[in-house]
Amino acid sequence: MTLPKNIMRGSRKDVNKTLRNFFLWIKSKEFLVFLFFLLVSGLFWVVLAVKEPAEKEIELLFTVTNQPSNVVITSEKVDTIKVIVRDNGYNLIGYLFERPEPIQIKFASYAKDDGKISVNNAELIKLVRKRLERSAEIVAIKPERLELYFNYGDNKVVPVALDADIKAADKYFITLKRLEPDTVKIYASKDILASIDSAKTRYTRITNISGETTYHVALKKINGVKYEPAQVTLHVNADLQRDVTLDVPVEMVNVPDSVLLRVFPSKVRVSFVTGTSLVDNISAEDFRVEVDYNDVEQNTDQKTLPLKLVTSPSMAKRPKMETTKVDYLIEKL
Repeated sequence: MTLPKNIMRGSRKDVNKTLRNFFLWIKSKEFLVFLFFLLVSGLFWVVLAVKEPAEKEIELLFTVTNQPSNVVITSEKVDTIKVIVRDNGYNLIGYLFERPEPIQIKFASYAKDDGKISVNNAELIKLVRKRLERSAEIVAIKPERLELYFNYGDNKVVPVALDADIKAADKYFITLKRLEPDTVKIYASKDILASIDSAKTRYTRITNISGETTYHVALKKINGVKYEPAQVTLHVNADLQRDVTLDVPVEMVNVPDSVLLRVFPSKVRVSFVTGTSLVDNISAEDFRVEVDYNDVEQNTDQKTLPLKLVTSPSMAKRPKMETTKVDYLIEKL
């Protein structure tokens, strides 16, 4: 007796599917076994690695304790010490999750009469070692010694001096440069205070200004000096540039009472550049153009005298006279 063909085909499909699943199961089992041994070997390697000594840089906080209420630390704010530590991996990993307690530097123990809190390298190593594991070896400390300046509240108020290169965009004109605040309080030793008459900003370069803007500018650091505040705000405005010309009267100086000096023309045209919003604030009275009678004796052609632009307002940039000489006439009284 023979089986129908459709039954034979169905049996073959089932057998093939079963065999295929069996081989896939074997392969997946081998892969899982491979992963298991890979994980075990990885863990074994990590265990060996963390037992080996290694080096790592860690940061330790420090604080000055028992500081009198009238004492002001005038050094730049620094509250960390960088330490390169050599230790086994277990302990080095521990520093990643838990930072040691801050090092306490007692003011009375390290304050000197010269206005310094000074901790030498040997003392600093002792203080640092107390915050590390017993097995730790200190390779290096930065800084090697700790020095902080202080005073007993001596201070004075000084103006802020701007050190900056400020340039407007093309066809624009700087109409305002203002510092806020324009004075700061400085704390320092009496000798340093006597030598400082202004607080200079750090050099700042600002270009391509075409409107109103503000910048925060830090004050230039001086060792042993503390500023309050430590930075100022710089306000800068730029306006569209405009060319302006004014007729300025010529004034005569050093003329003896016995003579009358006449010059031709009696006014000279002065051109300058300013911002559009400033034009109405500038007049001919803001300029001073002079002729000096003493130049008569030095005049070789006996016909003209030199003109001098003595005064011009700060809002008028690149002032220029249309002519630099005038004719003159002297009459005796």
